[in-house]
Amino acid sequence: MSKVSLQGNISGSGTLTIAAPNTNSNYTLTLPAESGTLITSGGAIDVSASAPADSLVLDSSGNLGLGVTPSAWDSSLVAAQLGTGAVIEGSTSAGSLVAMGANYYAPSGGGYAYIGSDYASRYNQYQGAHTWQTAASGTAGNAISFTTAMTLDSSAQLLVNTTVNTNNSRFAIKNNDGSREWGFGTVGNNTSFYVLNNATTGVQVVNGATSWSSASDERLKDIIEPVTNAKQKLKQIRTVIGRYKKDKPEARRAFFLAQDWQKAMPEIVGEDSLVENETYLLMAYDQTPVLITAAVNELIHDFENIDQRLSDIEARLTAAGI
Repeated sequence: MSKVSLQGNISGSGTLTIAAPNTNSNYTLTLPAESGTLITSGGAIDVSASAPADSLVLDSSGNLGLGVTPSAWDSSLVAAQLGTGAVIEGSTSAGSLVAMGANYYAPSGGGYAYIGSDYASRYNQYQGAHTWQTAASGTAGNAISFTTAMTLDSSAQLLVNTTVNTNNSRFAIKNNDGSREWGFGTVGNNTSFYVLNNATTGVQVVNGATSWSSASDERLKDIIEPVTNAKQKLKQIRTVIGRYKKDKPEARRAFFLAQDWQKAMPEIVGEDSLVENETYLLMAYDQTPVLITAAVNELIHDFENIDQRLSDIEARLTAAGI
């Protein structure tokens, strides 16, 4: 038969009180079949079985560990750690803060540190905003430098790889090195849908429209030079029927060829190195009418000259009585 031992402390003057519940029900406290300390002098609770995965530790700061002893968190936060890396944290003062993630804790003095030697991540809700953070693999105990991968702010703007929405659009995304930003969606209270680049220029679908529009006001542009020799340049442009090499054999498409336009008007041709690790040419198709319009204007000028010459000939013939 197991024994029950109550042991006093000769150096203490406190009283241990075990009170019965004020009910007619019976309660049973069953202790684990393991040796060890259940409640420590510092106020922590440690319920342990033979395997760490079966243990529960509640330290004197209110931090909970399931299967692990919780890290020493800053006093401004309280956390639950599950196993070797899972974390849920809250603030002791800011009711709008809750976060969860993997392999991090907040030591005293601020910032974050790795629990183990591995990658770390953190999802945070604070003042109506949602933030997703990532960190490269690091060493246990070292400071973490989190990178904000995505934010859904309190005004419902979604930011990817950026924390500043330059275009004030509903959705902003930056490239890997942060040098270029694209914005998508409405801007402010405007009713158009925009696709904007880093220079806050781009295209939009006006409310009720069925096609894209782009800014074309002369006041937004610096004119460098007119398009010249348009007829000769346009003669270099092949117009063909073909298909992409990945199309089905029965596919038929009307094509321009970027190489032709690169010779005639290189300003509208760019490069793309993301397709099969090769560099391919791209075209700004919306700018092709510039050369076509310039060639038509040259033809109109030619016709006007011919018309004038015919008028002059007709006048001479009339004067000569012919």
